[in-house]
Amino acid sequence: MIGNNESLEALLERLNNAETDEEIRVVGKKILKLDPHNPFGKFAVWETMSEQEGMDHLDLLEEALEAIRAVVEAKDGPTFIDDDRDAQLYCAALTHLGFALLGEGNVDKAYKLARELADYDDEGYFPSRILLYRSMLDLGLYREILETLEADPIATAAGEHARAIAQLETDEDEDTVRETVLHAIALDPDAPFFMLDIWEVPELEDTEEDMEDSIQIALYMADHWSQSEDRIATLAAPTFLFGYLTGRVEDPQEIAIVLQAFRGTELELRVADAKRKVHEMMEMNHDPIDVDHAALRATGKLLYELDME
Repeated sequence: MIGNNESLEALLERLNNAETDEEIRVVGKKILKLDPHNPFGKFAVWETMSEQEGMDHLDLLEEALEAIRAVVEAKDGPTFIDDDRDAQLYCAALTHLGFALLGEGNVDKAYKLARELADYDDEGYFPSRILLYRSMLDLGLYREILETLEADPIATAAGEHARAIAQLETDEDEDTVRETVLHAIALDPDAPFFMLDIWEVPELEDTEEDMEDSIQIALYMADHWSQSEDRIATLAAPTFLFGYLTGRVEDPQEIAIVLQAFRGTELELRVADAKRKVHEMMEMNHDPIDVDHAALRATGKLLYELDME
């Protein structure tokens, strides 16, 4: 039970520990009674609205962002986001507003907020790169994507998927694009399987926690990969072969399509050998990351040599 005379700091602490939407909403409203302009109160009330209500009240989220931005900008010295309540709210407000505007089709404004978020979130604590590179793809800023990636302090799957698409659009050579796709898969091995509908995206309540990031990347990058047959083929070739080697592709018809490209070539036995080696690593309980990297190395070599046939 929240006391009627709790201080603002006590309410903020209670908000930080709240676990249910109802508790967040109640505490948020109490904060606004004490301080009608408080960004934590405004964000808490907005955050617990239904999806449609939230879209109808983006002004409340914008007000929270404007207020917390002023607080963050007034601070001296570097800020570690995971240790700073103000920084966390600032990034959360930028994230929610940016994705909301992107969903509304207000891409220019979403891109501006994405830039602000990515510049501040230089460790990738929030999904800043998904928002940034998706908005840049929507705007067709292909050369700017390549330039931004060169200056980006962190490598992300979203960034590498955007890089590969930008490379296709700027006529980069095929081998370079494939290396970028393989790097994107290495950074998130599961996302491409959702992008290509090899795996069905589960209902929200059925989504495993360790799959949430992969699904989010897939949902925001898939539209751009599917815009042409050339793009689809560029992503599909390494994804399906990598999926076959690691057991992520299990459908017999899909496996037959993967293997068809190698039948009658000298590489047919090498595909089987790569599959055997990856399977042995799994049987010996190698680190899954090491297994995936071995499979990706084999995938890259096999596809390169297939092109040389």
